[in-house]
Amino acid sequence: MAKEAIALARQVGDPRTLATVLEDSCYAIWAPDTLAKRAELVRELMAVVVQVKDLHVEYFARLRETNIAMELCDFARADAALERIQAIAEQTRQPTRRWNTGFIAAAVCCMRGELEAGERLAEQALQIGQEGGEPDAAMAYGATLIMNRMYQGRGAEVVALLEQTVANVPGVAAWEAALGLTYCFIDRRPDGAEVLVRAAGQHFEHLRHDQFRMCGLALYADTAARTGSVEAAAMLYELLDPYADQFVWTGATGFGHARMYLALLAATLGRHERADAHFAFACAFHHQHSLRVWEARSELGWAEALADRGETERAREHAARALELAREHGYGAFEPGAAAILTSHASSSGGR
Repeated sequence: MAKEAIALARQVGDPRTLATVLEDSCYAIWAPDTLAKRAELVRELMAVVVQVKDLHVEYFARLRETNIAMELCDFARADAALERIQAIAEQTRQPTRRWNTGFIAAAVCCMRGELEAGERLAEQALQIGQEGGEPDAAMAYGATLIMNRMYQGRGAEVVALLEQTVANVPGVAAWEAALGLTYCFIDRRPDGAEVLVRAAGQHFEHLRHDQFRMCGLALYADTAARTGSVEAAAMLYELLDPYADQFVWTGATGFGHARMYLALLAATLGRHERADAHFAFACAFHHQHSLRVWEARSELGWAEALADRGETERAREHAARALELAREHGYGAFEPGAAAILTSHASSSGGR
């Protein structure tokens, strides 16, 4: 349908009509396997923006560009596009635009590891959205809040909210994936494993091919690693591998590079050489782009994988980096695991 709409818009020959159809098509076909196609549409869209010279058209074009650039790991381009839509939103004072830019700015702040600052931005966006009558304002805020509490080690505070969200929003299966991982964070791993078993029983086909699919696969992958679920890990590796070059981004939350999750899955499957290659990339990538929360998760994952196979010295190095990041930025979810590896090694080596 999107193809047909674009073809008709080109026949019409009106730049504004074409811009609207290109913008809407990017959302209509949003899924991990359409990234290259959506990037093409955005390139065409930006050329049309030059012809139209209208802030409304440019706003939505830059919004699409922001999302595409995030998924492509082109963060400089994403930052520039976000800065432009923030400027347009403030200039026009249109509530929906201000809300949109607000929750995206909050997500970017959180994915770079500044959880408290990101939460403040999310609260501001929530207020703007509610005042403007945005029906998804609470859900967008909830996504930020739940993610932050998970990684702050405060998942128990939001697990009831997450359970309610799963019941109330069955169309977004990624919420259930988030619930399974949250159970793992609050020492309810059997419950997390049960969520994963249900999903694996459906071969993860309940995850729609939309903007939340990558997020769902990633969260299930982390749950599989934490519960040692080999069968689920094998399925998830095959599902995620085609998107190994992408950043996990929903438009409202970012969850790190896909190769971090491939690393966790490979380690669970005992594919040590492949896991090490993925972990090395993920740690370097997240460090290079100052994605601190994901750097901490990558370092901890590698440390745990190395410890499991008896490489204690290397495990200690990566655990120390994970612990440093966790303590500096308040990632309480990662601190116990990193500290345990360091303490265990110190005990086994006589405290040296």
